[in-house]
Amino acid sequence: MLLGHARGKVGSVVFSRLNGKQITRALAESVKNPRTDGQNVQRAIFATVNGFASAVRDIVDHSFQSYKEGSTSVNRFVSINVKKLRELYLSGAPVDIMPKGEGLPYANPYRFSIGSLGVQRLFIGTAANARHFSVYQEQDWEGNVVDAAQLKACIPAFEPGCEIAVIKVYYNENEHFHFVTKDRAVFLSSFDAIEPTDIVTANGITEAYLDMNKTTDATILRVVGGSSGNKVLAVSENLNDPAANTLSACVVIVSRKDSDGNWQYTTSDMVCDEGWSEAHDLTAAINSYGNAAKADATSDQYLQQSTKSPQGSDVTPLDKIKYNLEIKGPVLTDSQVYLTPTGGITSNVETEVSEGGWALVAYNFPTEGNTGMKVKTRYTNEQGVVDNSRMVQSASKQGNVIHGEIVLNQVNDTTALGGKVEIWFINGKGEQVQSILNFTPGE
Repeated sequence: MLLGHARGKVGSVVFSRLNGKQITRALAESVKNPRTDGQNVQRAIFATVNGFASAVRDIVDHSFQSYKEGSTSVNRFVSINVKKLRELYLSGAPVDIMPKGEGLPYANPYRFSIGSLGVQRLFIGTAANARHFSVYQEQDWEGNVVDAAQLKACIPAFEPGCEIAVIKVYYNENEHFHFVTKDRAVFLSSFDAIEPTDIVTANGITEAYLDMNKTTDATILRVVGGSSGNKVLAVSENLNDPAANTLSACVVIVSRKDSDGNWQYTTSDMVCDEGWSEAHDLTAAINSYGNAAKADATSDQYLQQSTKSPQGSDVTPLDKIKYNLEIKGPVLTDSQVYLTPTGGITSNVETEVSEGGWALVAYNFPTEGNTGMKVKTRYTNEQGVVDNSRMVQSASKQGNVIHGEIVLNQVNDTTALGGKVEIWFINGKGEQVQSILNFTPGE
């Protein structure tokens, strides 16, 4: 012990070694977990931020420029935003807390990225009696965004070859369901070969300026308003439009490589619409992280104190579960179809053109207590041949919700976007629900 090599406990002192050094500490007489109000707040905030990080991990795992990609970057997202939400909560500013165990992405003014490309502004702009998430607003501005110089004036980090990503949070009040969407527009590295035309219009970004193999949605930015009022360069939806899925929050991130090939990002914060947090009871959500009531003493046995019904009673049959399904793409007759089916669906989706295009199918399927959930997909082409090579897909479990995306690509310039996408949701008992989407090419 005198030589500094002691290990173990002597009385109320504990000896150990760390990095070659002798460590001593007092032994705590008792360990308590009282879950005070302050602790409940911290637990609630941490769970909320961590839950959201899971929903956007494929973005925040590399959006902090000076941090190593992967878990280090994700941890930075969590650390920054736990502190930020705690400060907002203590100041009385609005925050939205996820109730314990819900596992859904609750919107908040999260810091999404930190980088050397400056701050990317986003605010609630107005034009033509409508409200939008806007990146630029000017009282006397008329016409479209005519060239790269004007787009750079609106978005300072813009340059040919950059990527503009838009991440949104939606809330369905009827279903009490939150989900995240993400889209990007990737610009060509040079505009020299492009016949000059307006780069952004009311219909979105002109596709001639974009790498459509990497772009998921050319309409993420559009020009709104003008003539007799404000004009804004806005993000997609009109915030005044009533919809089943309400757009609650949004963030815009610009990224590009520097001359050495290193990725650079804007510093971007998520902006929330007015009243985004008012649909939820903040106090009840925080209290859900407190101590549970003591179990009734129905038995004298230590391990026989639970009064909860068997888990099997909590399981909902697959054909009774409501789930969210989104279909969109630049060549669809209806570019955004939101469905909340039960028991599986068959839907016919028409394309506008016979050449060129892609479609995105996104789903959010609650597990509702079902264990061993898995998802199977299949694409059958226009000729009735199974051809899964046309699909680029990803899926992950976020809390009690399975989220997945399927991108259906056209094989070449002469093969029309058509065929059938099938999705099976299957539980551990082999029960399944099937959704079928028939893509019919245009003329």
